[in-house]
Amino acid sequence: EEAEEAGTAAALADLIAAVETAVVEAMLDPVVIPEAVATLIENIGSYYPDWNGGTQTCKNDGNAPLYMKRGGFIMSGLEECCTKYYSWEKTKCLQLGGASVAEF
Repeated sequence: EEAEEAGTAAALADLIAAVETAVVEAMLDPVVIPEAVATLIENIGSYYPDWNGGTQTCKNDGNAPLYMKRGGFIMSGLEECCTKYYSWEKTKCLQLGGASVAEF
């Protein structure tokens, strides 16, 4: 009986060690994110005024012109962007940008 308990304890210790090793290895492995997903993540919260597109709203499609990216035109949200760049038609900007009526 003691030998059986010792064998069970040893097996349990081996199992715990294997799990700990797997967890550590998983934590150390870099996560590979496909480029398209990385671009979408990067663009979340990156709204810019679509002056060239004539849409009268702000977009977050990742196609902001370089001068807007470097010049501080990028806003963290649709409402912030519409307020700053389309204040005279903020409601229209929000609607065209996809905001629901409940948001404004």
